[in-house]
Amino acid sequence: MTEDQQGLVTEDVLFTCGCNTHREEFHDGSLHHLVRDHRGHVLVDEEFRGE
Repeated sequence: MTEDQQGLVTEDVLFTCGCNTHREEFHDGSLHHLVRDHRGHVLVDEEFRGE
């Protein structure tokens, strides 16, 4: 997980099976969440808008 000085948070998780998740939380409170399975298929790709 990384965080910049203004509050942007990025989290990448890679599982041993090859699946991965990517989550970004932006300065305005928006959120992007992406989940891929071990074959590269996107299972979740959602975005929530902040204020």
